[in-house]
Amino acid sequence: MSHAQPYYAYAPLGQSPTAPTAPTAPTAPTAPTAPTAIQLATPQMTLLRVASVAAMGALGYHGYRRTNSWGWALAWGIGGGIVWPIALAVAVAQGFGRPTSVRRNRRRSRR
Repeated sequence: MSHAQPYYAYAPLGQSPTAPTAPTAPTAPTAPTAPTAIQLATPQMTLLRVASVAAMGALGYHGYRRTNSWGWALAWGIGGGIVWPIALAVAVAQGFGRPTSVRRNRRRSRR
């Protein structure tokens, strides 16, 4: 089976893939677009990771103490690991670790 040109040969529009092309100059290396391991291991990133893990544990405790439910503890812990500054502020506003006050739907007396 013989082809006129190989199936893997591609060329810019209007040029033949079998025609010789002029050599191009080497390109200069560019800066990496993705963060490298050196950029991810800075002291600031380490501090943020430690704060995130600490907030995850503290907010998991808050979620369990507030509702007495492991599901809410898990939800508060995951939420605290992702958006810990906001979740900590909400937990402090709710009274950190304070159980919810359950109010009964009492009938009001008529006057």
